[in-house]
Amino acid sequence: DVVYTPHFDPDVFVSGERLSYFNPLLGARAGEDMRLRAEEPGEWFEDDEVALRIYRSVGSYELAGYAYRGFWKSPVGINPATNRFTFPRLQAFGA
Repeated sequence: DVVYTPHFDPDVFVSGERLSYFNPLLGARAGEDMRLRAEEPGEWFEDDEVALRIYRSVGSYELAGYAYRGFWKSPVGINPATNRFTFPRLQAFGA
């Protein structure tokens, strides 16, 4: 199975618009007066995501391997040049 997404789609996260949150850059609670604005990855096909599952049944067992290349869905990184939150690249593998 292969899933391809040509454009990054982030999670809906707390930005301060409706709920206050702890901003580690400020070291304090922030809210409507200090909304979290994150830098989203590039343009279509530059910020694409790919997920892969390879599987096979062996007797009564199913063996599978997984791979993902894309971005974190929540803004967990910080760009030191702009002090804005970012969505870092992510690669994950599993079995």
